[in-house]
Amino acid sequence: MRALIRLGGLLVLSLAFIVPSFAGVQKEGDKKGDGDVEKKDDKDKKDKKDKKGVKKGKDDEPKEKFTYNSRYFLDGKLTQMDAASQRDFTLQVKVPEPNPDGIRHLQNLQKQLVQQQQQFFRTRPQDRGGIAQQIQNTQTEIFKAQGNLVRYKDQDVKLRAAENMKVRWNFPPPDYDDKGNLKKYTREELKALKDTGLPGYRGELDALRTGQIVRVYLAKQHAYMKSAAKGKKAKKVVEDDEPTVTDRPEVLVIVIYAEPQQK
Repeated sequence: MRALIRLGGLLVLSLAFIVPSFAGVQKEGDKKGDGDVEKKDDKDKKDKKDKKGVKKGKDDEPKEKFTYNSRYFLDGKLTQMDAASQRDFTLQVKVPEPNPDGIRHLQNLQKQLVQQQQQFFRTRPQDRGGIAQQIQNTQTEIFKAQGNLVRYKDQDVKLRAAENMKVRWNFPPPDYDDKGNLKKYTREELKALKDTGLPGYRGELDALRTGQIVRVYLAKQHAYMKSAAKGKKAKKVVEDDEPTVTDRPEVLVIVIYAEPQQK
């Protein structure tokens, strides 16, 4: 009898140790299962990121690349715009050309200076005061005449807007509030109107109108620019034959500098 009681006690003790062991195994299994779920979630998050670890979105789409040569430009006044095409327009520029009257006047002054200098050396030192003053006056006139060797005339240039032409304002574009008063931009609004690599402030094509003073940046160097860069005499900006639409120089950027003058 005692042996049976002892055997029953041993069985009870054995069960007491075995049950917690199964419970521990079950808890460890639960933790392991949770860990697998977390790893799967982390993997899904990583799949949504690019190689640099940045989430992809609409803001990360590649922006339009726009380049132009800031040296190829013409300044002038818009005199005509083709309402049908909305792309062809005429720019009135100031074309320099030799001034015959100015050149002739400078040559006469130079001859006069040589004669005065010769007279200066033929005169006795005590009588040179008046001649020295004449020489000084002639030198001053020569300096002024050198700025009158070129004169400018108005010349029309037929241009065409490129497909992706950018319209810019040299100053913040005029805008009005509900009461008709000129709007004052905040610093954040002005910053939003700026674009990296482009002059001035962002504008629209419908802001262009005849009479405005503008600067146009061309897709390639103009014929007049080439002659001016080499120091040669200015050539006509436009040939005698009227250029066709396809022959017109393309404009990449146009900057509005001033509005039309009111008569």
